[in-house]
Amino acid sequence: MAHCRECKKSLPKGAKFCGHCGAKAVILCPSCGATDLPGPNFCVKCGANLRTGAKPRDPEEAIEDELKIYKAGWTEGYQVVTCVQCGAKNRIPKTKMERGPSCGRCKAPLSLG
Repeated sequence: MAHCRECKKSLPKGAKFCGHCGAKAVILCPSCGATDLPGPNFCVKCGANLRTGAKPRDPEEAIEDELKIYKAGWTEGYQVVTCVQCGAKNRIPKTKMERGPSCGRCKAPLSLG
């Protein structure tokens, strides 16, 4: 819960001013301590989530994790098929490839060739 920087009383969620002393409520980044942040979700200085304090993942790391999932699908008897309608990646067990699988997101038939 946020607290007023002047009188230190607790502030309700979304408060723009303190109801006790009238001071402007300041959003403080839990990670880097930046103040007067324009957005309600992420710090513009360090990228941390203002609600949890968690730093964002490195995009390269996220891509590597996603590739691990797709590579694991190949070694475990799955094939990853991209839907031509919506672009969703579908992991199809090789045992079900002959049945004419459909996209898990948009339900369009998947082309396997």
